Amino acid sequence: MEAGSFQATVLSTIRAALSINAAEREPAQAALQAWEADAAPGFCGSLIRIVEEHAAVDEPTRLLAAVILKNTVGSSWRKTLGTREWSRVPAEEKAGVREAVLRLLLSDPSERVSVQMGLLLRNVCQFDFPGTWQTPIDSLLSAAGCVDPATGGALPPERGLRALKALKQVLRGLQTKRFVADAAAPGTPFTVVTERLNAERKLFKDKLSAGVAPLHALLARHMQAFVTCADGWQLHGEFARAAAGCCTELTLLLPSREALPGGDGPTTSLLEGVHTACGALMRGQPLAGDPGGPSALAAWNVLGGRVHERLAAMVTAHMAACPLPFGPLLPHFLGLFVGSALVAADAEALRAMRPKRRVLLVRFIAKALLCPYYRAEWLEVNIGMLQAGAGRGPAHSLHTANAHEVERARTAHDALSAMLAPPQVGPLVEALVAKYVALSGEELEEWQADPEGYIRSLELEAAPDADTPRPVGVGLLLCMLERGGEGPGRALIDLAASLQQQGDGAPAEVLLMREACYRAIGEGFPHVSTIISFPSWYSAEIAPQLRDRLAAFKAPGGANIIMSVLQARALWLVGACCSELPQQQWVEAYGLCVAHMGAADLVVALQAVQAVMMMTAALLDDQAVLDQANAAQLQASKQAARGGAGAIDAALSAAEALDQEAVVAARERLAWRSEALQALLSELLSSCFGLLGRLSEAESRVRLLQLVSVVAEAAGEALRPHLGALAASLPQVWEAATSAARRPDADTGSVARLHSALMAVMTHLVGKLRSAALEDPGVQGVLYPLLQYATDPASPEADVLLEEALKLWAVVQGATPAVSQQLVDLLPRMEALLRRGRDNTAAFQLIEGYLLLGGGAALTPYSDAIAAALAKALAGVARTVAEACAPQGPPAGGPQQQFAQQQQQQQQQQQQAAARGPGGGARGPLASEVTQEGLAAAALVDVFLQLYPSDVTTLLAGSFTAMGRLIADARVPTAGVQMKAHNVMEGFLEVLGRLFIAAPTTFPALLQAVAAADKADPQQPGTGAAPGADEVAAVQQRFLDRWLSVANVTLLEEAIGVRHMAMLGRFRRRMAAAGLSTLINNGALPAGALDPKSVAHLTSLMIKVVRENPEFKGDVAHLDGMDFAGELGSDYVLAARVNLSKNDVIRTLPLFDTFQRALGALASSVGGPVGLETLLGMHCRPGVAEAAAQMLNGTLEAALATKRAEAEAARAALLANWRGEDADDGALAYDDEGDEPDMS
Repeated sequence: MEAGSFQATVLSTIRAALSINAAEREPAQAALQAWEADAAPGFCGSLIRIVEEHAAVDEPTRLLAAVILKNTVGSSWRKTLGTREWSRVPAEEKAGVREAVLRLLLSDPSERVSVQMGLLLRNVCQFDFPGTWQTPIDSLLSAAGCVDPATGGALPPERGLRALKALKQVLRGLQTKRFVADAAAPGTPFTVVTERLNAERKLFKDKLSAGVAPLHALLARHMQAFVTCADGWQLHGEFARAAAGCCTELTLLLPSREALPGGDGPTTSLLEGVHTACGALMRGQPLAGDPGGPSALAAWNVLGGRVHERLAAMVTAHMAACPLPFGPLLPHFLGLFVGSALVAADAEALRAMRPKRRVLLVRFIAKALLCPYYRAEWLEVNIGMLQAGAGRGPAHSLHTANAHEVERARTAHDALSAMLAPPQVGPLVEALVAKYVALSGEELEEWQADPEGYIRSLELEAAPDADTPRPVGVGLLLCMLERGGEGPGRALIDLAASLQQQGDGAPAEVLLMREACYRAIGEGFPHVSTIISFPSWYSAEIAPQLRDRLAAFKAPGGANIIMSVLQARALWLVGACCSELPQQQWVEAYGLCVAHMGAADLVVALQAVQAVMMMTAALLDDQAVLDQANAAQLQASKQAARGGAGAIDAALSAAEALDQEAVVAARERLAWRSEALQALLSELLSSCFGLLGRLSEAESRVRLLQLVSVVAEAAGEALRPHLGALAASLPQVWEAATSAARRPDADTGSVARLHSALMAVMTHLVGKLRSAALEDPGVQGVLYPLLQYATDPASPEADVLLEEALKLWAVVQGATPAVSQQLVDLLPRMEALLRRGRDNTAAFQLIEGYLLLGGGAALTPYSDAIAAALAKALAGVARTVAEACAPQGPPAGGPQQQFAQQQQQQQQQQQQAAARGPGGGARGPLASEVTQEGLAAAALVDVFLQLYPSDVTTLLAGSFTAMGRLIADARVPTAGVQMKAHNVMEGFLEVLGRLFIAAPTTFPALLQAVAAADKADPQQPGTGAAPGADEVAAVQQRFLDRWLSVANVTLLEEAIGVRHMAMLGRFRRRMAAAGLSTLINNGALPAGALDPKSVAHLTSLMIKVVRENPEFKGDVAHLDGMDFAGELGSDYVLAARVNLSKNDVIRTLPLFDTFQRALGALASSVGGPVGLETLLGMHCRPGVAEAAAQMLNGTLEAALATKRAEAEAARAALLANWRGEDADDGALAYDDEGDEPDMS
């Protein structure tokens, strides 16, 4: 394809992607996404040429082309160690893009397109600077100085500003740059690669360092012009703002303990100018000149505020990247920023300031407090090292340097210590509480006018990533408490005490300060707990306040807004510090919080809900501790009961598991906390659903339902007497949710969260009360309509709710001993989910549950759909795994030929991507979703095979073929595959082994089907004719090699003793050995078809399985003895799965007889017993040949039993004579390592 027609194709596809016609738009978007994921030769060049055609191509099309190019470079620009992608972009095409991007950045008439060019430049520099492209930083700095880097001519200032903004993006992108070594020639010493990387890192630092001086000069010039109101101060302000942003990013790229970027002298001079400018910007008055009148001064202050933000961020970056060189400057900026952000301005002036500006000023102070170099610990260690090294003449210069660093750090440390000590700390804490923590008048108005909105804003402030003044101010206070010790803590407590002494009749502003102090104490309680006892505080002030005012809050209008503020804060404190309360106070506080849920003030009621939630969640924490201890005790008890070598240790572990101090304390707490919850359950639930009717916002209802969910999980069986009342209230919740969903202006996100919260309630209710909940008509009236709604693919909330709905479906399934009619009624939804193919893992697990619970007849109408979904899913997983494991190399053919081939395959690739599901087709590490889908599909096929062995061979033939194709795929190497790929293949082979044991004749038929499918695969060249005997033989050889290599792998988890992994390993090895032996014994696999190494590996595998027989019997006993309520969680599906394993053919197969017959056939194929012994001696470790001979003559079982008896007798004698800790019985353990094949 010629370049012109290629570009025309890309252009027409982009235009189609902008069409309002879905039939035209969607295929075009899919094609663009495929191109973007793996850029074809010529694609990037076509996109950049489309962007250049600003006269012939409209702006929206050029903009989309620029966005696609930016994303394409970001994902497929070059091979990286993280993704191991192979870039299809030729070097000359990359060079063309690099040349054009700078030109378009500076010349494009569209600002939107130029922004995308800046982002494209950032992506290119992440990969190619400085190794392939050394000039972009220099070019951008030249352009920022209004000099065209290509011609040397003048640039308009607006274009220079573009370059400066793009430079910031480039520098920010370089923060995540990775230095990757290109593929070296075989045999290249590692030191050569290391030197190459080190040279590039040095060049990187040198190029960045060279940009410091011109960038600083640019900032100094424009900053001075702006603060002195020179002509064009507006443009100077924009330049200063952009230059400061660039300085911030550049400084973070050049961290140093020795000097500031650009040298201590010049950079200190610049920062002194920044200090002066920040002072003027905070005062709101230029250093000189007049902006042009009051309105111009206001505009100057608005722009100055934004410049001030960038300068504050720049100063913070210098402190973070170069803390020691910055140390002498810290006292000056600390005084300026503390005055600006805390002390000098009053609360109203600060609140009128842009929030981001306040945040940046406060963040500087907090980062200074957290800096490890400015702490006493660092100084003590380094001063001690200096003193210890004094007098050692040769190292004097080093000590001088270190002494200089220590002196710099001491300067910063002393300034911070002075700030946190009297007399400064008291006013500072008071200012922080008053100006950042205390509620404002606007917030009080919101409290009264929109209480639910007020609570929502509080939750946003409590988020971990909150970036507004109050949470940042609270964070600064926590930093002060953590670093300053008793000084800030005592100042805070004294402030709270002085405010509390003024009583409830104090002015409103005093009471609001008191509330803010209480919040500050609660937030920093771990730091002040040595100064104030929360139980004492609760007894003296909080409890009387909650008790005495409860009646007033129950009556409408009984409390004013200020009293509500204090009451809400008291409830918050109880929730935040409830772990500090002893039993009697905790129980009382829990009752008071529940009672306040009925408060007339909605904010107080919702704050009580939050407090009850936190206190109830404490029960779940205690229960988790007990569950973990009980599980450990159960496992240890089982091991002790089985006897053997570990019985004594296991018995001790079982006794100790429940006697740990933390476990005993958790058990005691859980007992009395559960009593408190049970005593208040009726009132609590009544208050919850009574409050529900007063709420109007979905988010508030979600909060309430979350409490019901936590209560249901914590109460468990204790909830049973209250089930009727709870079930009677659920319909109103369902009606509220459906009404919200029906509104035309409904917020889909809020409605989805409401449905999600309702599903969480149902999940815990059914999970705890099981059949009692499912049999309740009220629960049924909500549960099944909710499941029908949430699993409807046509629902606008389907994508959000489906995952949780499928979990609820599984919980309902596990709580029923048989498939109910309501579960049958959900099956049409299952069919739709299977067609969609995006939730296969959960869908297959649910279908497995239907089968295990005896619902096979209900699935009959959907058998074809299930079979088709399984075959499609398994084929997609097999293809994805094979592609992820396949060796990678450069594409063949020239650029145009490659693009033509890719264009022809676009539709096919899209279909394959849909079939592959999550993560499909991406080379590199397999996504967990792919592994989970493959194993879920294999498990479902396995259950089908066990329940209906004679019926599914034909129905699931496509599934068996898909699994077989992966096992025999020529692209997958024999060794060194990813562990996730190994797990998938292991799961597939388990199913196929069971198939071959039940019906050995299916093996040759499967090989024929796999060979035929490989020939018909359009991705693999073939004639389309039936496969020949040689092709089938090749498939068989690859299949056997893969099966034996997978079966002989011992995973790390098994080797280190993870029990369930060891059980799984033994089971799958047994299945592999039994399956192969059965095929040989029935003539489906001629013994002569195995090459010598395969014979050795199979023999070794059989010996290992025989030696593991006692452990396998222990595994069987463990499974058969699993406790339904404890270990199986009263889950009927799990119980049915365990019960199904009792009839597993692998348990009943006559193991020794099967292996003996197969080994005899193998021996005959290699020249008899002597030939087999010789072969095993060549390929296996010592001991395997002897064991094989014993198996052939029928004495292996007795020999192994004798060895074990001798080992146990020796161990028993050792234990009987044990007198101390010197004995080591590890040497007496039975060694079965001799069965491992020699894989060399």
